[in-house]
Amino acid sequence: MKQVQRQHMPAYIYEGMEIKLNQCAAVYGTVLFYEDQAVIQQLQKKMPLNSEDFPAWSEQTSGMAQFAVWTTLADSGLGTSLQHYNPLIDERVAEHFEIEKNWLLRAQLCFGSIEQTVEEKLQKPDQHRFKVFN
Repeated sequence: MKQVQRQHMPAYIYEGMEIKLNQCAAVYGTVLFYEDQAVIQQLQKKMPLNSEDFPAWSEQTSGMAQFAVWTTLADSGLGTSLQHYNPLIDERVAEHFEIEKNWLLRAQLCFGSIEQTVEEKLQKPDQHRFKVFN
């Protein structure tokens, strides 16, 4: 993965990226999230009135799966980090794991030990981030 990233970015950007790549390489494992594009295309043909919506629905479903796996790992006491090195790494990863060509890599979830606590993010108050209508 490092070689692929190094080929596609300036050296000064890669230096910072390499730190994160090294952290990902030192984890217990990585969950790869794929979407089978053939299934999406079949559903689009089967339900033409909703055909435009299936890619978005598939993306939303993938996000829910990513969140569910992330939460499960975190509840088990593991540290997690969701990454999106695709599409640059897609071809190499697919070759390595013999992934079917119609599967599209959406995200990578690295998991391992918790080495340090994460700084809390400063967020706007909820009333500025969410709207509730009733």
